[in-house]
Amino acid sequence: MMIPDYAMIAEIILFAGGFTEAAILSRKIVNLYQLASKQLSQQDHYDFGLRAIKSVLVTAAQLKRNSKLEEDIPRKEQELEILAQAIQNANLPKFIVDDIIIFERIMDDIFPNIRSLTLTDRALQYGICIAMREDFLVQDMGQIRKISQLYETLLVRHGVMIIGPSGGGKTVAYTVLAKALFYLPIIRRHLEENGRIDDEEVTSEIERGTFGKRSNVQITRLNPKCISVGELYGQIDDNTMEWTDGILAHITRKYAREAAATESVSYGISPGVTTRPNTPEDEPAGVETGSQSGSPTEEELPENDELSMLQENDVEDSNAESSATEFKTWRWIILDGPVDPLWIENLNTVLDDTKMLCLANGERIGLNDGMRLLFEAGDLKQASPATVSRCGMVYMDPKELGWRPYVRHWIGAVPKALPDMASDLLLQLFDASVDRGFAFLEIYSKFQYLKVPHLSVISTLCNIIQVFLVYIDTHGGFGHRSSSTEDEATAIGSASSLDTINNHNNYSRLSTNRPTSITQLRAKTLLSRIQHQSFLQRQPGMLLPLMGKIFVFAFTWAFGGSLEGECDYDDDPDAESYDIDNSVNARAAFNGFVHELFNLEPPLAVQLPNSKHSIFSYYIDMQTGNFTSFDTLISPTKEVVNHFDGTNHSDRLKNILDNVSSNISKYTQILPALNNWKLIPTIDTIRYSFLMALLLCQGKHVLVT
Repeated sequence: MMIPDYAMIAEIILFAGGFTEAAILSRKIVNLYQLASKQLSQQDHYDFGLRAIKSVLVTAAQLKRNSKLEEDIPRKEQELEILAQAIQNANLPKFIVDDIIIFERIMDDIFPNIRSLTLTDRALQYGICIAMREDFLVQDMGQIRKISQLYETLLVRHGVMIIGPSGGGKTVAYTVLAKALFYLPIIRRHLEENGRIDDEEVTSEIERGTFGKRSNVQITRLNPKCISVGELYGQIDDNTMEWTDGILAHITRKYAREAAATESVSYGISPGVTTRPNTPEDEPAGVETGSQSGSPTEEELPENDELSMLQENDVEDSNAESSATEFKTWRWIILDGPVDPLWIENLNTVLDDTKMLCLANGERIGLNDGMRLLFEAGDLKQASPATVSRCGMVYMDPKELGWRPYVRHWIGAVPKALPDMASDLLLQLFDASVDRGFAFLEIYSKFQYLKVPHLSVISTLCNIIQVFLVYIDTHGGFGHRSSSTEDEATAIGSASSLDTINNHNNYSRLSTNRPTSITQLRAKTLLSRIQHQSFLQRQPGMLLPLMGKIFVFAFTWAFGGSLEGECDYDDDPDAESYDIDNSVNARAAFNGFVHELFNLEPPLAVQLPNSKHSIFSYYIDMQTGNFTSFDTLISPTKEVVNHFDGTNHSDRLKNILDNVSSNISKYTQILPALNNWKLIPTIDTIRYSFLMALLLCQGKHVLVT
């Protein structure tokens, strides 16, 4: 087998692109890729072969055509800068965080004393910020940079894979980009006419220019793993020998014909091969097709707005020049699911430079310039090197995104009645505990039932807190005493009377005495009202301590809920075959960790229960605002319903707790066998049914392991 001469091939392509120093540059890029393949970590989505080099050279040629030569800088140095920039644009999107540092050091060795150019398309980044603001997303600069890299990759490759674990923002990236591309022509026109971006003027122009119009980015999503290969591409009936289009073949032909009709471009049918028209019977069902709406809202989030940061960036601006590779209409086919050779190998001809989808009936459908195939997957463990080399890669790392953007987005969705001091306290508790909680889970990772992504832990933490906040908001609010109650208290005649009423020890005595005066009658009326008030209505000054206890309860189950307990395998007949370290009790260690973690200085300090029971044995009693043992709910179970009054959420909670087995099956459909058993309440069944009831009553998804 012959090995191609990479340096000679690169030199010819560079000469064709207009580089006068092609011989020197070709050796540099080949040496760079050889060093990168040896020194960087081995990832399934990395490719340093000839296709990767060619994509860099194509990008470099485009940058050279769009750049202006500076007379005071030698041509050789300018060409080195252009090639270095093309290498960074093509490779940085696919690297994990740890490899970026190593790659930058290799770049410094291969391209010493070269200016680091950061060509920023201000118009695109401004459109991304507007799209994120309309979706109430936090404008994180790292996420904005990743979306910009996705756009640059789409300009060069017609097959792009968005890779990364859950929680990295893969779906958000292309949905925000689609909306930003809808606004991009308006922003570019405004920038060319005025030379600067004015937030109010651009927003009003976008509202006028996009109202009632269809987005220029058409998106079709499908999961290739939920159907067979024949249903995906098409198949021939063995009995009638009739051809039936698959979903992907139908979508590709539809987009190609639309593009051919609007752009007057042939969509790549080979000579001598004809395509038959689709019949109505060939319309596949169950495909989610649509376009990003892009109609902006009038609500804005002034906080976390980084539009001004983009305008004040000291990076070199590309002056928002529209590239020749931009298209008026984009058509994206997004294959969201695990990458499997069983179905993706049939796309090799599409991902090649020929851009041709070959079907089993001999038909070939070509992709137009604006058509793209996007693959959204967690990893490429099952993908072949041939498939990896044919696609552009954008790696969305949850570590790079972090958990703070999610929390900042969530804190903006809490009930508006929540005081600022309470939301600030929650954010401080997040900062003080989350990173240390993740470090604890890394140490005890082998004692988890399953490996939980970091963002899933944060999502569970926020969801549990949200349930309590919604309950408080709908049951008396966050400690604001009603004016009518204050008037009644004033009418009683003295402050001592109100103090007596607020004394819980005197409730029964006051309620049994027959009122002998108007003052006592009013006092009894007020007493009746206070007895039906929530904890924060009676004690509004206890809001911050209650928020701290709610956070600890949510933190306990979000971080420690997946840890193994000491008695979890007592009734398992196969427990001896498991690799279990009985000398370590992960939940006991987590209990000590929680007591140490929240032993902070006021106002972050939380008063935890001081007893022999672990923190997992307590819940928050919303009538007393204290930690209460789950043991109090065992006999009878219905006592927990007394802590809620007759709202819709409480009715659903009551139904769940009244009949645990049937309702768990009804709402989760994961324990149908319980319908046939007489379930005896224990602390475990009560504890988990309580947690499930909290989340299910607010429409949250629950997974029981």
